[in-house]
Amino acid sequence: MNPILNINYNIYHYTRRQAIEDGILIDVTTTAQEAGFNWPIAITSAVWYRYIVPFENLSDIEYGKQSRLWDVLVALLYSASRKSDTIMYFKIPILTGIRKRIIVTLFIF
Repeated sequence: MNPILNINYNIYHYTRRQAIEDGILIDVTTTAQEAGFNWPIAITSAVWYRYIVPFENLSDIEYGKQSRLWDVLVALLYSASRKSDTIMYFKIPILTGIRKRIIVTLFIF
């Protein structure tokens, strides 16, 4: 069969493992399992560096990466328990400064 006519012909694929090795995804499966997930979880590096890694002005506060990650995962788990959509959006408050928060909408698919 001519591969050009086969619509399922795979020219290139990029695996989860490759994305983690390249730094595109951050594997958070261990923490996700502690939070109650039964499957591997990875987040984008954009979410990691924008919302999980604390802002520089918050370096003195005890609200570090693990606490932020836990909050995001629990919000996701709660959202997933209430919906069965292929793509789920959920909102979470993110601390950006002392007494300053923003509401961020994230999604999972």
